[in-house]
Amino acid sequence: MSSLRDLADVLGVPENKVSMLAGLADDELDHLRQSVQAAVRRQDSAIERGVERALQVIPKPLRGRARSMIFPGGDA
Repeated sequence: MSSLRDLADVLGVPENKVSMLAGLADDELDHLRQSVQAAVRRQDSAIERGVERALQVIPKPLRGRARSMIFPGGDA
């Protein structure tokens, strides 16, 4: 079961920022946490697809350099 701390971790906020949800049952918190995690995964995927599409307009010899500028830590 999820706790407020688990939900706060998924959201990337301090636990006190979700304290208003303390009245929710454990299964409700778990459902909310899972929903947020799914939304974050969808958003990450959409951003990745968008960046890849944007890189397609860059001439192929320059794509590697452009990718390294967009993702300096090699995250892509």
